[in-house]
Amino acid sequence: MTLQDKDVFDYEYDDESSTIEVNMLGSIYGASIEDYPEVMSRVINILQEVPDASSVVLSESRDYEYDKDQVRMLKEVSEAIRDISSQGYLSESIRTDKCESLYQDHLPQVQRIVIDQLRKDPVGGYVELKRKERHLKQEMNESYPQKKRCLKYFIQDVVNPVKKRLEKCEMIDQARSEEFITGHHVGDREVYREFFHPLVRPNFMLTKFMSLPPERGEEIDRYESRNDVEVSVYDVPDQVQPVYHVNPPEFNLSEEKYRLLDAARRFLASHQPESGEFARPDRMRQVFQNIGRDMIRDIAQQMDIQLPREESEQLTSILNRYTSGLGVLELLLSDPKIQDVFINSPIGNAPIYIKHEEYE
Repeated sequence: MTLQDKDVFDYEYDDESSTIEVNMLGSIYGASIEDYPEVMSRVINILQEVPDASSVVLSESRDYEYDKDQVRMLKEVSEAIRDISSQGYLSESIRTDKCESLYQDHLPQVQRIVIDQLRKDPVGGYVELKRKERHLKQEMNESYPQKKRCLKYFIQDVVNPVKKRLEKCEMIDQARSEEFITGHHVGDREVYREFFHPLVRPNFMLTKFMSLPPERGEEIDRYESRNDVEVSVYDVPDQVQPVYHVNPPEFNLSEEKYRLLDAARRFLASHQPESGEFARPDRMRQVFQNIGRDMIRDIAQQMDIQLPREESEQLTSILNRYTSGLGVLELLLSDPKIQDVFINSPIGNAPIYIKHEEYE
């Protein structure tokens, strides 16, 4: 069963890469942990089921990949929820004699914060807990001795242990140190946009690709390679060699074209080349090119997409690169100014080095 055949939020786990791929096709929410509390909550639940995962991919018309550092922050929240629940801080049995009524009034809010709020909005949950502590302390100052004693026990035995456990989470610690806590409105997602920056790529690509120019880079050259591919060269502080950056045309397509390409790719993936075609790679590529062109035309008609010939050929070329070709690497090989390409392992982590006729 392919991921497209699964329900929303169904997932597959790859042991080799320690990657969770979550199906977001058909979701009423966007494929974004930072923007949608429901998505963050479901991903944290999945990480409780698959604690060894080091990366998460939300797969829609594009793939949104969160790396190990971002996933680690979510796993820490997941572990904190598990620890708080298992250590009995939320249990009704924790209440002290003669404090039953007070615990019945205040414990449900802390339970809701831990069980529900922390999954959707960890920073907001921490803020709510801090406010709860402040209000309880204010109430202590106005209470008779017995209630004051019960409030003290509740803060000491429930609120403080939960708060201290959350402060061990990197996400909460950073939010505190960078003063996101001050003035934070529960439900506001701005703080998470500071912490989470997924790698975005079309979901028919199997290549990790840096789509943004290098940070603090100064563009020193720009030109068009073959097939209208835009190339930029950057000087980057603290780097001896300039950085070559290419903007693939597949990163600038409309959503409907992404859907069209993905449908065609899944069809071509089911094509089994004949044994003779393997002996003639040029022949196999031409077969895929012809099938792909027909598929794109037919699917465009089914999806009621008006596709001029030039755009149809562009999509056919992209599809061919990612089925029978070398993917984004072909864009480098098609640049006449590139004289050699060096690829080291591990692929996806190590940069690609090129020999350029104008730059060392």
